Amino acid sequence: MPSTVEESLTPKEVIPKPKRRRRRSTAKASRSSAKKRGPTDDKLAVCLILFLAALAFTAILSLWVGAAVQDGPSPVTLELGPAEPCLTAGLNADIKAEEIESLRRDAYFIPVYTFLLLSLGLVVFRAAGREWRWSLAIFFLAIIAAQCDFSENTFLDSCLDGNSSAAHLAFAWSCWKWAALATALAAAGPLFLVRTDRTRQIGFVLVATGLFGLLVFVPTGREELVVHYLLAPALALGFLLIAGSFVADLAVPGQRSAHWKDR
Repeated sequence: MPSTVEESLTPKEVIPKPKRRRRRSTAKASRSSAKKRGPTDDKLAVCLILFLAALAFTAILSLWVGAAVQDGPSPVTLELGPAEPCLTAGLNADIKAEEIESLRRDAYFIPVYTFLLLSLGLVVFRAAGREWRWSLAIFFLAIIAAQCDFSENTFLDSCLDGNSSAAHLAFAWSCWKWAALATALAAAGPLFLVRTDRTRQIGFVLVATGLFGLLVFVPTGREELVVHYLLAPALALGFLLIAGSFVADLAVPGQRSAHWKDR
């Protein structure tokens, strides 16, 4: 009897019930994944918008630089034209004043297009796969092009004052500048060549632009024509195609996720 009473007084052991695992709903999972993707998508969108804004500002400023010259040779002719046109322009006071004003405006234009190329390199840095490594080449070539342009302007200014030896140096720096610009744009080609949609064609245009830029080193005496009628339009077309692709990436989230990944 005592043992029975003790057993009745002993508290029963409580068997813990297994905890139910709560299933996260699909809506909650999507919301959490969206929160994770949100900051990264915002960073990519900022990079794309930055490039588009820099491109628009560069286009406007290029028109401002060209508007300084009315009667004298164009900037491309002054740099690469035959018979040293900078020496001839320096003999006319009015034309010389126009060219000096164009060089003064170009000093503001150079940092702007350099920033454009740097912003392109920043976008390429966020590429899917190993294509992001080409952004390093874009960064490097953008700085090289700017340095060549500043050196070219220095010698052009001296050439306008009658220094004939400066004309040859300005020509050489101009060739290197155009080659660096074309090669920097071509370095963005792998970003598009690895794609399988229609934007892949942009990569071929960019690579062709880089090859056009190397033609300025061929001593044909027609470097001005190569830049004016071939290289400059190819550069403009390449930037416009890139801008169109980036606008589509901003407007279509599905396309953006297919083209880019987090870095």
